[in-house]
Amino acid sequence: MLISKWVRPFYTLLVVTVLLFLPAATRPAAADNGAHVYDLRATVLVANFTMHPPNPCFESIQLNGSFEIQAHIVMPPGPLSEPASEFVANLHLNAESITGTGLTSGAMYLGGQGSTAVSRFETPPTSFQFVSTFALHLSTPKLHPPGPCHVPLTFYTTIAQTDSGPQLFASLSSPTDVITGPN
Repeated sequence: MLISKWVRPFYTLLVVTVLLFLPAATRPAAADNGAHVYDLRATVLVANFTMHPPNPCFESIQLNGSFEIQAHIVMPPGPLSEPASEFVANLHLNAESITGTGLTSGAMYLGGQGSTAVSRFETPPTSFQFVSTFALHLSTPKLHPPGPCHVPLTFYTTIAQTDSGPQLFASLSSPTDVITGPN
């Protein structure tokens, strides 16, 4: 009986403490200052997209699947109806839904995470090139090359302001289906 007399207040205090600090921990710091924070995604589908990646890859690779561009956008405080003077966008490329086939060896490749870029822009709409690289691994690790290929890609990206907030649009900026990376 004596233990339960001390345990009940302890649990009550614990619950109150968690409830007090939980909202502060889950809000982004920028939002606490009145900034508008958005997490956006754009998907770029590819089918039979041939790449010539740099070394250590030794062959052309045909890609299929989808790239996902993730954007974390922070706009300064102010009414949403008025355009922001400038904003920050943190872009990241995710290529985990990409598969590839070596055109010489027939080896299977799997896409991985890509690079991240942080940029400051004027008011939306803003169009720009997102230059990125992503890891392309052999599905059978004992084959050559021993490590992943880091494949360069350039996406044509637009952040446009709509009534519901900013939207992210992206496409591959290559005018053809063949991209050659430097060796």
